[in-house]
Amino acid sequence: MQSEPTGLRAALILFAGNGALFGVWVVRIPDIKLALGLSEAHLGLVLLAAAAGAVTTFGLSARAADHWGAGRVSLVFCVAMALILPLLALMPSALTLAATLFLFGAAGGSMDLTMNAYGTEVERRAKRSRMALLHGAWSVGMASSAGVAYLGAARLPTLTHFTIGAILGLIACAIAGWLIISPRRQPGGSGKRSALIALPRGPLIGVGIITGIAFMTEGAGMEWGGVYIRQTLGGTVEQGALALLVLSGGVMAIRLVGDTIIERIGAARAAQGCAALVIVGALITGLSVSPALALVGLALLGVGLSLMAPICFSRAGQLAESGSGEAVAAVSLTGYGGILLGPVVMGLSGEAFGLNASFALLALGGAALLLLARRKGSLSPVAA
Repeated sequence: MQSEPTGLRAALILFAGNGALFGVWVVRIPDIKLALGLSEAHLGLVLLAAAAGAVTTFGLSARAADHWGAGRVSLVFCVAMALILPLLALMPSALTLAATLFLFGAAGGSMDLTMNAYGTEVERRAKRSRMALLHGAWSVGMASSAGVAYLGAARLPTLTHFTIGAILGLIACAIAGWLIISPRRQPGGSGKRSALIALPRGPLIGVGIITGIAFMTEGAGMEWGGVYIRQTLGGTVEQGALALLVLSGGVMAIRLVGDTIIERIGAARAAQGCAALVIVGALITGLSVSPALALVGLALLGVGLSLMAPICFSRAGQLAESGSGEAVAAVSLTGYGGILLGPVVMGLSGEAFGLNASFALLALGGAALLLLARRKGSLSPVAA
């Protein structure tokens, strides 16, 4: 007897597509910074626009996901991401870049929310953990963009690079649309309307705080790693692209086997081990005197952050009282709150003390993750 389809293949493509489109942008941040003559502080404020765009659309995205189906809505946002990406290369000033990043962040952040909501539906249909694998697919997309840039795409004109990425993203959307489970076969929730501003309540508060710290740390590593390697440590263009590759590669390697790890030792213990590695990776990165040693630190940072997001989003789906869109939106709101703070904190502290100190200070975030993950019931049900 053929098993009931879960929608896993479509979800894998959605996650990989989102990671790849975001990766194409991130890997060219150092070039855009140089082209526009931005300081660390100014770049931090510009990057703030992407997270701000995401946060402002979360409520509507959650409603759309619960009403029309998270998978279908994810496709719409994937198309929007791909169409906006080339426009980022055409912006002549920090102000116009920030405005376009706001739109890119709104599309990408909304897709992040809805595809995670779809991922919780896949887990319910499969009756097993799948979120780490899905976030592993996101990391595969991100690492692929970094790897292609390292192999030569970073030498292409930025507009050409972004246009190629957009075309490939649209192809991925088309394939996912063919594989996705139709809305009528998706769980419809309780019929309760999602809140326009979904805030974590009850046990979701702890999950949300962990998500916020993890997102802030991961965003700092992804968006500032290349800048740090090239401008602070004197690395090459290829080494700057390699910064994103090793970080996302560390994340990817663990996420692809993460569901097995979580099922074997539990979500809380897995999160505690990851938090310890965040501390080690941040300290090595910040105290490095060469690009090679910093790359080792970034790889460990990626390994440490690997399971935080999948554990938190999976837990949000388990705690959802109605459609998963609102619960995921509540956790995503705090996550993107962390991303809002991350670029500004890194930029201002980098301007004042140097990016070495900024990366070393990320170890404090790792310590907070370790303490929060040890709280009973925060990331796994309390035994009766």
